[in-house]
Amino acid sequence: MNLQKFIGRKHLPIDYQNDRLYKACKALEPFLDQLVLVGGWAFRVQMDIFRDAERYTSDADFAIQLASKEVFEEISNHLLYQGFQCVQLPNKMKRLDILPYSFINNETRIEILPFGKYAQEIIDLDLREYRLAFDENEIIIVRNTEDDTLSLKIVTIPSLVIMKIFSFSDKWSERLKDLNDISYITINYGKDEDKYGLTVKKKEWLEERYIDYEFASTHLLGRKVQSKIHDSIFLEAKDRLVKILDWIRNAYSEESERYKRLEILLEYFQDRYEPSL
Repeated sequence: MNLQKFIGRKHLPIDYQNDRLYKACKALEPFLDQLVLVGGWAFRVQMDIFRDAERYTSDADFAIQLASKEVFEEISNHLLYQGFQCVQLPNKMKRLDILPYSFINNETRIEILPFGKYAQEIIDLDLREYRLAFDENEIIIVRNTEDDTLSLKIVTIPSLVIMKIFSFSDKWSERLKDLNDISYITINYGKDEDKYGLTVKKKEWLEERYIDYEFASTHLLGRKVQSKIHDSIFLEAKDRLVKILDWIRNAYSEESERYKRLEILLEYFQDRYEPSL
């Protein structure tokens, strides 16, 4: 990817070093202009997590906006030529004509996740929320220990949160990692200089109030969410978040810190705060 065309963008590229992620990106180098990094690696990069012990990630997930079946086949054939093998995922209702989207070569596992009007014609996934990865994204420079670099697009944090809300609410028991990632983001999102002394104002309040530091990240994330609440995907995410809160209330306690943070986030989905200046 030619970084010159990104000069002047609002955000500078994110610089991230990891040999495993670099290896996965290298395998897809001819197609990186068409792909957006999503999933667990996007979470680790955006939240600046380097240690596997903090959040281990086995798959490198890349979203693609499909224009045709041939585009997907070209990427698939490229990976097979490099020695990757298709991973047959269990699905009792699997159609015979669908294309594989998961590939593995030794310890490198790659998933190509399609979005677009042609996607469901050729693959058994409904990932309509992945549109957000193409509506708005950032640039990441991935380095290995030899300081070789590759660049590609990465999903923004608010869109990543929406994707994880969809993923968790689709498979409650199987996707607890997504709920943990959402919680981590609500605790750690934003810069410290933006958190100290943060004030917010609900629409029913007469004046602004200071926010405790421990909930500042959730409010900063909520402001980003609130700016997009008229998007149909965000509206659906709001309804899913209500169900997630019901699930947490039944499984754990509404007194938990996780519940309180997600409740604050829901309030932004519900447009209950005055927009920040």
